[in-house]
Amino acid sequence: MAAALAQGDFRMSATRSTALLLATLLIAAPGYAHHSGAIFDHDRMVTLTGKVREFQWTNPHCWIQVTVAGASSQEEWSVEMGSRAR
Repeated sequence: MAAALAQGDFRMSATRSTALLLATLLIAAPGYAHHSGAIFDHDRMVTLTGKVREFQWTNPHCWIQVTVAGASSQEEWSVEMGSRAR
């Protein structure tokens, strides 16, 4: 009887562990999608020459605002950097 109870406790623990794992994955999925690099063209390099207008040191992303001379007027570019925690 004690062995059966112990085995039943293990099954309950495994069930709870599986449920916890699935819940964690479901909660983490939007964060993973948010940090996808799919919107960036990794094969194209752009060089900006201009004036740094502002640094934004915020979590989770840091930004540099750069004013660049465009074809007909000044353009402002936003350059995203990695997190300060990295």
